Amino acid sequence: MNENLTGKFIKELRKGKNLSQNQLADMIPISRQAISKWERNETIPDSSTLLRLSEIFDVTINELLLGKKIEKPSIEELEKRALNIIDESNKKIYKNKMKFMYSIIFIIILILLFFIYYFINSYNSIKIYTLNYDKQEFTLKDGLLILTKQKSYLRLGELEYDKDKINVTNLKLYYKDNKKEILIAEDKDLDKITLRDLYGYNEIFSSNILNNIYLKINYNDKEEDIKLIIKRDFINNFLLFNNYKEIGELEKQTKMGLNINKITSIIMEKGENRGHYYRIEINENDIVIAIDYLENNKELTFLKNNELIWDYNLNTNQYGCIKITNKEKCKKTIKYDIEKYILN
Repeated sequence: MNENLTGKFIKELRKGKNLSQNQLADMIPISRQAISKWERNETIPDSSTLLRLSEIFDVTINELLLGKKIEKPSIEELEKRALNIIDESNKKIYKNKMKFMYSIIFIIILILLFFIYYFINSYNSIKIYTLNYDKQEFTLKDGLLILTKQKSYLRLGELEYDKDKINVTNLKLYYKDNKKEILIAEDKDLDKITLRDLYGYNEIFSSNILNNIYLKINYNDKEEDIKLIIKRDFINNFLLFNNYKEIGELEKQTKMGLNINKITSIIMEKGENRGHYYRIEINENDIVIAIDYLENNKELTFLKNNELIWDYNLNTNQYGCIKITNKEKCKKTIKYDIEKYILN
């Protein structure tokens, strides 16, 4: 619509019918001043007045708004205008849809980035180890080491010995680093060697150091160093939490094709009962094979020279070797040791 053309067109139509502004005003009816304002392009007629003008001058409202008569061949111009209006409307709708889609994609990306960040910082971030020792005069059990990225906790547990014959005067917990002894804690009472806020495992408790933690015991004017058996009990490296199956179903799940029930029964029959676990000691090779029962889990451990070589969870089929990084080689080693020292 062109206001200048509309006012000029009304004036032309009025003069074409030889009508004065007063006469046209009486026909509508409206004031003469209103018509004067139209023709001076100060205002435009409202919808009802446009309808009355189209009747008086025998023109269409579109012609009044366009400011000229539309010949039949110019109907294409109206169609083009209508199509342009539809195209503009569709473009606006499309732009709004795209803005909405980009907003949704942006929000999804933010959520994914958050979960990725959370996963990176949480996955494999909690490690729990048990600390034990069982040889000669001393037995250490129920020791616990919990390592997280923020805090670490250590409790040595209970040290058992013949108190009628042995008088312990001091205890030192330390680790060896290139044959150098680094003190962790020292006290006469083992119960007091309970620490928290130790160094994070990224700094001090590396896999190498975990295999070199010792307890120095001063007793009866003697000194003895015992190397603690550090065994991994839990690590949060599962993408999904597993529900443990019933004991009867375990044999079907084993990845190594081993008869779990047979392994369990042999160790329980031949081994020594130590409460929550059984152990078989092969003295000629200084090998200890033990099966632990921890919260409905059966975990098999293999130690040589008082050092953990590998462990195998019979419930979840999770296994690991301390010094063998290749998984297939580790699996073959475990199967070989089980068949050699247990099943044969």
